[in-house]
This record gives sequence, structure tokens and C-alpha cells, in this order.
Amino acid sequence: MRYSIIYIATVVLINMAFTYMPPFELYDGTIWSIGSVIAGAVFVARDYAQREVGHYKVMLLMITAGAISYLLADPFVAIASISAFAISELGDYLVFTFKKGSFKNKVIWSSLIGVPVDTVVFLMIINHLSAFSFVIMCLSKLLVLAYLWKVK
Repeated sequence: MRYSIIYIATVVLINMAFTYMPPFELYDGTIWSIGSVIAGAVFVARDYAQREVGHYKVMLLMITAGAISYLLADPFVAIASISAFAISELGDYLVFTFKKGSFKNKVIWSSLIGVPVDTVVFLMIINHLSAFSFVIMCLSKLLVLAYLWKVK
């Protein structure tokens, strides 16, 4: 259950960051949040939790993380987060179900699919979508993935 707890904690922490750490308005009017930088861990945590408890139970973990986020963070951010995760989870599920190869390769492919989908959906819902925010959030997520891939 170690990865399951890490996954829930990561989702809640990110949603709280988007709620309680005010976004920055950049020179061109782009809105950017520090939550974009720390969001990278959630996808890898989800993949490890999925390996730990299975696909269907990881969906229950996602709902649990959403409920906790709803109580501790802005409910609007929690709903946006869970909506984006649910949509990107479909791609993740397909990769883990049909992609052949090692767990590491599945994590990489699922992140390459899930990260951009989740990012654009989440940022659109919270009205923070800009090219800069999208790129920074995707890069932060992929950098965490690269680090964990190298370490594990």
C-alpha cells in the first residue's frame, strides 16, 4: 500500500498547491502556478500504485484522492484535477493493458500519452491554459519521470 498512499498524497498536495499558492501573472498575461512544477510525481506515483493494487483499485484511489482534495483544497480545483486524471487514465489503462515490454517502458509510454492529455484538460478547466503553462507543466512531469526512470 506504500505507492497507493504516495499516489493519494501526491494528488492532494498538488491540488492544495494550486489552491493555496497563488498563481503568477507573467509579463504577457499568462497565468502560471508553482503547482505546475510539482505535478510531475503524480503520473509515476499512479503507475506504481496501479502495479501495486491493479487498474480498478487505482480508480478507487483516484476517487479517494479527489474526495480528500475536495475537502482540503478548492473543490473546483479538485473536480478539475479528477476530471483530467480520469480522462488521461484511459490512455494509461490502454498502454498498461496492450503495450508489451517492461514496466519501465510502460511507465514511459503511459506518461508520454497521459501527461499532455491531463495537462491540457486540467489547465483548460481552471482557466490557466497557455503555451507556457502547458510546456512547463509537461516538462516538470516528464523530468520527474526521467529521474525516477533512471533511479529505479
